[in-house]
Amino acid sequence: NVEIMGKDAESGEASGGELTEEAAMQSLERHKEAFDMIIARYGLSDDEKAGEIADFLTENAGQASVSAEEFASKFGMTPTEARIFLSWIQVGIKFKEESDRAAQALNQQ
Repeated sequence: NVEIMGKDAESGEASGGELTEEAAMQSLERHKEAFDMIIARYGLSDDEKAGEIADFLTENAGQASVSAEEFASKFGMTPTEARIFLSWIQVGIKFKEESDRAAQALNQQ
């Protein structure tokens, strides 16, 4: 898991204790805002850049993790911005996996 602003990006928990639901939601909101700012700052929303990012991530999918430093170098951002960007993608992937499991559970009933 990646820590963002002192909080685990996936769980919304602060180091050493749990956050309230409201604080966790605000943390996710701040994380999403930072992600959107990075997209805007580096022009990552066009189809070409989105394709480059997808290719980079899928080409490195066999690795245990994608290096924030390598991602930062490839896309011209700071390592901190790369960690924020990549961890938000990680949050989205986890959400999709959980949604898929819930849908499968419903279909099995």
